[in-house]
Amino acid sequence: MNNERRGLAECASSAAAFGSVGVLVALAQREHVGTTTLLASRYALGALALWLVLLALRRPLPGLRIGLAAVALGATTYAAASALYLAAI
Repeated sequence: MNNERRGLAECASSAAAFGSVGVLVALAQREHVGTTTLLASRYALGALALWLVLLALRRPLPGLRIGLAAVALGATTYAAASALYLAAI
């Protein structure tokens, strides 16, 4: 698979996943699942998937400084944006 097709497949799968969030959140809220619980389970599943991909690809991990910066960025900005998005739905 060339890079152009791979990029197109990644963009399409990302758009499909993002588009399904609203529907899945509405279904979860109908079952009275709280925003915090929903975010925690979403991040836990995402972390598990990321670690499985990293183990399967056997890629080296970034340095500690980059890892801590990524965690800090995700814990503040991305988590806040996700919480606001899910609360708005």
